[in-house]
Amino acid sequence: MNYVMSLKRTPERLDKFLNNNRHMDFQIFDAIDGKDVEPWEGYSRYSYANALSHIELWKRCAEGTEDFLICEDDAELHKDLPRVLDSLKNGHPYEFIAWGWNFDAELLVSFFPELSPVSMHFSQEQMRQNKDTYLITPTDPIFMRLHNFFGSCCYTISPEGAKKFLEILYPLQKTITVDIPNVRTWTFEPKGFDCVMAAAFAKTISVVTVPPLALTYNDHSSSTVQNVKD
Repeated sequence: MNYVMSLKRTPERLDKFLNNNRHMDFQIFDAIDGKDVEPWEGYSRYSYANALSHIELWKRCAEGTEDFLICEDDAELHKDLPRVLDSLKNGHPYEFIAWGWNFDAELLVSFFPELSPVSMHFSQEQMRQNKDTYLITPTDPIFMRLHNFFGSCCYTISPEGAKKFLEILYPLQKTITVDIPNVRTWTFEPKGFDCVMAAAFAKTISVVTVPPLALTYNDHSSSTVQNVKD
C-alpha cells in the first residue's frame, strides 16, 4: 500500500506531489491538521499533528499483512523506486526502510550486517541543483543499518515493524533516550517525530538505502510542520 500524507487545506502541495511522482500510484491520507490540535510538551501543534498522522498510519499497517510505503507530500521519488519495491514483494527481513532523509542533517548508519558506524554529511544546496537529473538516472542502492536520521519524507514499514514502533514510541513521551552502541547515548526532549524514531531503530531491523530513492527539497519556508505561524 502506498500512502501520501497531505492536509486538506493545502491541495496545491498534493497536486505537486502527484505530478512529480506520476510513475507511482498512491492512496491519499488526510493528515491531521495542526490547527485542530494543541501543542504537546516540546512539540508545536503542527509537529504534534504530524506525529499523530504517522502513528495513525502505523496503526492501520499493524492491523494488516501488507507493508506500507508512507510519503509526506514534499517527497520526490526516484524512477527506480517501483523496481526496488517490486524486488521486495517476495519477502524481506526489514521492518523499516528509509528511502530518503533531510540533506541538511547527519545520517548515522552502519554497513549491513554490522561492521562499523558511519557518519554522513551532505550538501543540501548541491542536492537541490542536481536532483532532477539524479531522480531519472538508474541506480542500484544498497541497504545500510540505520541508527539516526532527520526527515521522514518517505519510508516503508512492515506490519511487524509498525507493531514494534508503536510499542516503543506510543504513547509519545516527554523525553526519549537513543542508544547507539560504541557511538553515543543521549537523552533529549524531542520537538519533531523524526527525532523520536531513532529510539525504535536500535530495537528493530531498520535500514536506509544509499544512495536515496526519495528526496525532499526541505524548504522550511513552505513547510506545514516547521516554523509555521498560527
